[in-house]
Amino acid sequence: FADREGEDRYHKTVHFYLMTPVGGDTGQHDPEFDVVQWFQMDEALASLAYENEAEVLRRAIAAIESQAKAGPPSESMPVEGGGNG
Repeated sequence: FADREGEDRYHKTVHFYLMTPVGGDTGQHDPEFDVVQWFQMDEALASLAYENEAEVLRRAIAAIESQAKAGPPSESMPVEGGGNG
């Protein structure tokens, strides 16, 4: 990205995370952001300005849909005993 005057260019790395919300308030956010809000997936996809970000979201949607089809992960428990003897 470039500074406000467009004189200096900076290289940055952006990391994306796919997480499950567990609480909180979107009003309590970092001052770096003007607005923080939730979107439906299709609305979020339509709101993105950059193709690379849209591709990240498409991949996230595919992962969410795949997980939903697979169901919740099963928790395997070790079996004790059961031997003949």
